[in-house]
Amino acid sequence: MANVTANSVAEALQRAWHQSPRLRQLVPGGLHANRVPQDVTPPYASLMVEQTNREATAGNFYLATFRAEVRVWSDDGAADAVPVAIALADDLDWRRTALVPGVRLVAARPLPGSFELDPATRAAADVDLTGAAWEVTYQGEGRP
Repeated sequence: MANVTANSVAEALQRAWHQSPRLRQLVPGGLHANRVPQDVTPPYASLMVEQTNREATAGNFYLATFRAEVRVWSDDGAADAVPVAIALADDLDWRRTALVPGVRLVAARPLPGSFELDPATRAAADVDLTGAAWEVTYQGEGRP
């Protein structure tokens, strides 16, 4: 069993995103884990993953909990918000697509998204269309 980190959770979400033809079509600017380049075509998405807890369990195992959030941004307002929100809910299914190799998914639950100005936007005029947030817990092997 492998170690699970915020980076491995972000990579799992990025793989799930790239496996979704619907998300790639609705959000042609793609999913970005870091600063969004200026030449990205809107709408585009930003990704944030942070570890919120890590605790030892029996044996040589631990539980690691993360908060993951995807926000979709556009310069056209909320015209495409509903189809994008549906695609996020359907296509970024933690139990089917957003798996971290070598670790066991223990729990995944949706969270209310937060609305904040994101410093990673491509341009100041971009507005938050929609998004999704989750709390996910994985079981890893080794010391926490």
